[in-house]
Amino acid sequence: RHFINKPYNWHLEMFDRKISPVVTINSTRGCPFSCMFCGVANTKFRGINPVRLGTYISDLKSKYGAKGIYFREDNFTVQPKRVEAFCDFLISEKLNISWACESRVNNLSPKLIEKMAKSGCVGLYIGIESGSEKMLAYMRKGERREHFINKMPIIHANGLTTYTSWVYGLPSETEEDRIDSDK
Repeated sequence: RHFINKPYNWHLEMFDRKISPVVTINSTRGCPFSCMFCGVANTKFRGINPVRLGTYISDLKSKYGAKGIYFREDNFTVQPKRVEAFCDFLISEKLNISWACESRVNNLSPKLIEKMAKSGCVGLYIGIESGSEKMLAYMRKGERREHFINKMPIIHANGLTTYTSWVYGLPSETEEDRIDSDK
């Protein structure tokens, strides 16, 4: 809120939708997963209480006219029950605000994806990293190719847009591994 009246560009094309102003929030710290390329891997996860977070967003909306929230943090969905409680708050309070976050697919059940969409989630930024089982294991990703193949259609069927990140050029990666990522 200290920056809200500063001359920043508050117009963020958030997942193909022109929503403005969009406020970026970090509501969590840490990540319990072991991805070998990540600087916050194996760190204690902690997050703002979902009702407190929802109240903060309500204040941003009423006081500053926020129309969108982007959770720019390592993994917003580490604790699915926290995310579900957050979504329940947004729905019950009828906040009607668009939001997006960064996530892993193994934290997302079909039920949670549906609730996220119902609460205003418009998109997910997902670290897929590779389509090669060998490289996913090498990276200690803790997710498999089939997880992405199974969850992406559910995410899209609920109207959410996805962006993905990929890691190329790790030691032992072969041309076949890269081809697996193109499939």
